[in-house]
Amino acid sequence: MAGLSEAIQEVAPDDSQTGMSLIGAVLAEAAGAVFCSRPNVARWQMVGRIIGGDLIALMTLLEVVRDRTETRPRLRDQIREVAGKLVRDFTKNPASLVRPSDNAALAELHTQWSAKPNLQEIWFGVRANQYLTPFRGDWNIFDLLFETDIEYAVGLMEEYKAPFQPAMILDLGAADPGRYFAQWAKLTKAALPAFDEHGDWNGRILLPLLLHIAHSAVRGGIPHSGMELSQEDRRDARLQELADAITTTVRERVDGSSATLRWSAWLFRSIMSALDNERIPYPVDANSRARPAWLMIEALLHWPGSIGWLELQPNDVPSADQLCVEAVRMLAAHEHDRPVPGRDILFQMLPEEPEQFLEESSGAHMRELPSLFTVWGKRPDAFGTRVLAAALFDTDVAEAFAELWRRTLILREIAEHNYAFRADDGSYDDRARRASETIRFVISLGINLLDYLQDARYRAGFLDRRESLLALFSTLHDATREMLAIDPIGRREIENMHDHLAVRRLAYEASPLGAIAVTVPLSEADAPTVGDILFERSEVSPNFFNCLQMLLANGIARERIDRALREVGVSLDHLAQQAQRLNSIEHTHVIDVSNLYPL
Repeated sequence: MAGLSEAIQEVAPDDSQTGMSLIGAVLAEAAGAVFCSRPNVARWQMVGRIIGGDLIALMTLLEVVRDRTETRPRLRDQIREVAGKLVRDFTKNPASLVRPSDNAALAELHTQWSAKPNLQEIWFGVRANQYLTPFRGDWNIFDLLFETDIEYAVGLMEEYKAPFQPAMILDLGAADPGRYFAQWAKLTKAALPAFDEHGDWNGRILLPLLLHIAHSAVRGGIPHSGMELSQEDRRDARLQELADAITTTVRERVDGSSATLRWSAWLFRSIMSALDNERIPYPVDANSRARPAWLMIEALLHWPGSIGWLELQPNDVPSADQLCVEAVRMLAAHEHDRPVPGRDILFQMLPEEPEQFLEESSGAHMRELPSLFTVWGKRPDAFGTRVLAAALFDTDVAEAFAELWRRTLILREIAEHNYAFRADDGSYDDRARRASETIRFVISLGINLLDYLQDARYRAGFLDRRESLLALFSTLHDATREMLAIDPIGRREIENMHDHLAVRRLAYEASPLGAIAVTVPLSEADAPTVGDILFERSEVSPNFFNCLQMLLANGIARERIDRALREVGVSLDHLAQQAQRLNSIEHTHVIDVSNLYPL
């Protein structure tokens, strides 16, 4: 025994450096026989040194254990005892097995987790492990258990109570589930239920870790920018196949409905983040990092069981993530032609009294509720906002949005009187900023509703679809006009929304605009007119001329813009001449008058 242990310490490192497993296999066979003859922790630690990261050595050990188990049924229980002791010793004092430099950090991590388990830490990939030296306190015994006693292994994994060591076990194993789909699928099928019948997380860690691994693995397979179109198509098709296989495995679990709802909500969140970073509106580009997550959500939406999401109401979702849950529930409702939920939660972010929003504790939910959609929704037609707007799309869409806007009155008062919420350093207090962001989010919902009304695929039995469109335009015109006047915090973003409103007003006129299908054509005389909308910002400034350039870029003729402005007493020629005169003396903020200057 002593001689074999010394040989392992001398030979195994050299063997691993060469990348050859022949010696490792020989040692695994010998050490495995010694361990099986009298299993204990010390003998397993000897075995663990050999099989760590060596798949061939692990396979050799498996043969030894299986052969011995056939003749000695008691051996399985003895291996369980050794594995249980390794896990329990670790959980009693996790910092005892790591490098001294990591002791305090790991102890603090476990203390924090014990006080407040956090599902998001797992969804994010257990980021704290990046600051720890990789190690396995199980001495690789889970590599053996996953192959020979998986039911016991998944239960024992939960005894860690925290995700830090399990994440390393999965990541550093010889049969890494992040590289081998069969291993991932086997573990996912066996993992204990992690979500209850309401969709709440029960604290178990293995399944969420495996779901994160699946997302990371699929995301790593996106095509490289610059691929030929045919290559992108082939890669996208392979990603679709993998997404189908992954989602099929998850949805077949006993907690499949709850698990898929919570995971889809997290995937939706990651999609919004990726799209915002890439400055694109929708996850249709094969090169987008949002594409793999969207393929998995789509696969789950096509599953008939996703209709069950509409019955789930998880109570443990952080305020900032609740609209993500609602978003995937809305997508499921649309997929299965059911009434779209979520309207009530949109009203939850709007206070009836200033104190409801401003107070630190009671107002936190209101302030956090739309936060992800405002951070990752700089475009008024951003993906997440567009999905949520469906909650308001019904026969009463114009009235519903008008009521939503009326309910922003308290937020508008906070935004207008923002000077009362300045910090000592002169910056705006976070609460005033959040009020401004929530107002802009509401306006963005309305802009997306305009698009829904013009999309023939969305039907709601309107008595007069055109009347609803004009009423919605009128509310949005009043809203943007007011916010341009009273909200200095969000002025630039409001101007961007005003640009989108102006483009849509022109695009919806009787003459088709390029490839845009106009379901409800408007006439030039319909109020609010293009002139009414542009008049609010008609000035010699870079931002207003950027708006005009945006109209030109969307195929609007200069003559149409000039006619619209003249109807409200504004001369485009005069504005362009003044801008050109200003450009002659201004060298920093030059106004773009190209294609707008008098011919």
